[in-house]
Amino acid sequence: MNICYNQRPWADLREELLNIISSNLNIADYLSIGRVCRSWRLFNSEYEDGFMASKSPLVIHISSQAKKACCFHEIATGIKYKTMLPNFICDFKFCLGVSGGYLIMKDTWSQKIWLINPVTGRQFQFSRVRKLSDNIRFSSDRAIFASTGSQDQDFVVVILSCRNQNLEFYTSRNNQWKEYSFKLKNWHILDMVVFCGRIFAITNHSQIGILDLRNFDLKFLTLKFAPRVSSNVRLVTSNNNILIVDYVNVNMIKVYSINVKKMEWVVMNNLGQHAVCVGDGGIISCKLIDPTKWGGQSNCVYVLLNDGCHIHSLKNGEVKTIRKWRWDDKTRMYSWYFFSADNVRGFD
Repeated sequence: MNICYNQRPWADLREELLNIISSNLNIADYLSIGRVCRSWRLFNSEYEDGFMASKSPLVIHISSQAKKACCFHEIATGIKYKTMLPNFICDFKFCLGVSGGYLIMKDTWSQKIWLINPVTGRQFQFSRVRKLSDNIRFSSDRAIFASTGSQDQDFVVVILSCRNQNLEFYTSRNNQWKEYSFKLKNWHILDMVVFCGRIFAITNHSQIGILDLRNFDLKFLTLKFAPRVSSNVRLVTSNNNILIVDYVNVNMIKVYSINVKKMEWVVMNNLGQHAVCVGDGGIISCKLIDPTKWGGQSNCVYVLLNDGCHIHSLKNGEVKTIRKWRWDDKTRMYSWYFFSADNVRGFD
């Protein structure tokens, strides 16, 4: 073996070279370079957010035919990834949502809430008081998981059940479950989102309220000119505002924001360089994205359906399909999947 003593070891590669290497990698390979050595792991951690922002959103898909396998599809390139889930996940029946990089599931027998990161394997478990209504799962049930403070340990899990007419939420600071009931005739909460450490909700009467986590009261904003919304309306957070996406079907989508000064709804016909990801289904996660970083189309709505990914232009209402697929009858769930700071190292 000939040894060249002038060569530098892999761990000492300059940051400029690592940038060149990483810019040509797919997501799975990029997550793998952090396993090479300590210096590469530090590089991976420092530039991970920027790298993930340069990639298109992923679609997560779980089928009962592929036991323990969780599949991901990159919509821009069509690249597929796979990761393995823990054994107990194979028996789960109900996925309530995909939020903050976690699958939110309800255990069929114990009614415990499980949060599992399909990339890292990190998981949380929260016990709940069993109710008679827990024996049935309705399609209107959905859940979110989000940070409520500057520290990682401050978070909230919120479960919305339109059929049972209540909001259940677990706060890490109080380490307990609380409930807000709204048993009113012809009145329902359709969606909720965590924004600036508070829970915002929207009703079927186009009311937008803020849930006070201290006294468990829902206070509504006094807004003018509120339009009638469909049952599939979704709340999406932006950098400094909340967007309301009223999704009827792929051809009928409207996006609104709230003008705080005038306290009224405003139709958003131009999102600038941004776009919104939504879908047809309660558990599908929604998010405001910047598609210009990976060559996607801006000022539009990316719609995830069971036959593929479609784009609805907010400029002219034109709809086009960018990726086709057909989920089988064994599909347990599918949703958008967005990386968070906790999503590291786990793809095969």
